[in-house]
Amino acid sequence: MSIYADKNYIAYKLNPVGATPLMFASAAFLLPQFMCNGLHYLFPDNADIQWWMDNMRLTSPLGIVVYMVIICLLTIIFSMVMLSPGRTADDLLKSGDSIQDIYAGKPTKRYLIGTVLSFSVISSIIICICQGGPLFLQFGGYVDASLAMLPCSIMMTTGLWISLYREAEVYRNMDRYHTFI
Repeated sequence: MSIYADKNYIAYKLNPVGATPLMFASAAFLLPQFMCNGLHYLFPDNADIQWWMDNMRLTSPLGIVVYMVIICLLTIIFSMVMLSPGRTADDLLKSGDSIQDIYAGKPTKRYLIGTVLSFSVISSIIICICQGGPLFLQFGGYVDASLAMLPCSIMMTTGLWISLYREAEVYRNMDRYHTFI
């Protein structure tokens, strides 16, 4: 066992993608709506298409569930792409490193994929509770419709401000080391 094993880690955050899935989910949710509208234009007398059109909104349970599923899928996909556990496992193997008590190669890859998948599922559940709760409360008449998307706006704005703050910190720290560069 290495004396440095306790000090080494792979920096996987619990919410690796932040509010990015919310931004893309809002846009992706429009696709089923556009498809329903297009089909309704082609087949105006079809009652099934009319039902889908009426229920594919954030003011109906079906629309809310579809929106939440899109958020979950995007959270998982973006986490896998941004953290790329397969590439991390390959890099560990190439450098001769490994995770303690896990064999290098495929076991490490399975472990990292499982870890990222677990974190992204937990993250998507938390995001869905924060966003879906107000949407269902709005459907039940407990919250005004104009406030139902407030958590989404707060999460996206907070994510933007945190990114800007971190960027400013990088530039501020870079100025401190300017004389050494």
